[in-house]
Formats: sequence, structure tokens, C-alpha cells
Amino acid sequence: MGAARIVAVGRKREALERLTEAFGPRVIPAVVSGDDAAKDAATIRHAAGGGADVALDLLGHARSTSTTLSCLRALKRGGRLVLMGSATAPLELSFGEMLANDWEVVGQFMYERTAPGQLASLAREGLLDLGKIVVTSFPLADFPRAIEAAALMQGLDLTALLP
Repeated sequence: MGAARIVAVGRKREALERLTEAFGPRVIPAVVSGDDAAKDAATIRHAAGGGADVALDLLGHARSTSTTLSCLRALKRGGRLVLMGSATAPLELSFGEMLANDWEVVGQFMYERTAPGQLASLAREGLLDLGKIVVTSFPLADFPRAIEAAALMQGLDLTALLP
């Protein structure tokens, strides 16, 4: 939160460009293929200006962890990879590579308790324009439809349930 440079990694150039349009030049898109891990890592490292300090991978039922590993390999020495979400494939980590680079890999179920307050501060200071988020609301009685909509979310989409 509050990072000076954010590398948005994904396979859909248009979706990444929408993030840059929404949040300005500190968001740098890095389009990866998911097929060539070494090339993807080089793309991410270049977008990060030589290597990232932290990577946050928000997986959504991923069937491959190739891009996750590319993000890991784009970290600077002593970098941290935070995993939040889910994948159906194992994450094949090299013990030697982890030790040689002093990388830290952390699983995070949800955000920290202080995150909502930090987000509110960023919005208050004009560093986060919440108006860019596309909200689709459903009454609680339409919970199944809300779940279906949430599964289709991309980019800045948000699905909300209302009492």
C-alpha cells in the first residue's frame, strides 16, 4: 500500500492498461504469457526497474503456478512473495534457489486488520480514486447470483452484497 511503483502482471494487455489509466503512471503493466517462465520473469523484472521488493499474487483457482514462479524469480535478493487466493496446482519451489536469494514466501488468507484504515487514508489523500472501481450490488437474497458475478470479475470489478 502506497508503493511508488506497482507492476501489474497479467496476460490481458487491455485489462492491465485499464489499471494504468485508472491509477496513473506508477502502475506499470507487465504482459506475460504463462508459457515461458524465464521470459515472463525477465518481463516482470524489467517493469520493476531491475527487480521487485514484494510480489502479491492474487490467485483465483489457478491451474498453473508458472506466473507465480515468474513473479518469485523477478524479486530482488531478500524479496518477499505473498500468496493470497487459491491454485489447484502445486507450487514447485527450489530450496537452493530460495536460500541463495534470501526470498521469503508467505501465505496470507486475508488482508491485515489495518488494511481498511490504510486504504481509507490513501483515498482521503487523493492517492487512491475509489471511483474507478466498478461495483455490482446484489441483495442478500440473491446470494447465488452474486457468487456467479464474483466468479466473472476482472480488473477493478467488485461484487457487493447488500442487506
